[in-house]
Amino acid sequence: MIKNITRRTPPTPEELQAQNAFLEQSRRDTDRINSEAMIASRQIREAAFQDKLVADTRLDLSQLRAIREWLKHNS
Repeated sequence: MIKNITRRTPPTPEELQAQNAFLEQSRRDTDRINSEAMIASRQIREAAFQDKLVADTRLDLSQLRAIREWLKHNS
């Protein structure tokens, strides 16, 4: 059985610095992973939308992109 050891002294400045560095790195990693997940989610939604357009219009994706570019330049 593992004993629960209670610390009776406050952490040293080096320990606090190491803990803060670890927490800051964890926050950066979390932010990066969250950003990547949001990008992946957006890409999945865009791909589903493109698939629906292809199915609904019976045009291929290159034709739909050409139409989009034409509309962008002629609107």
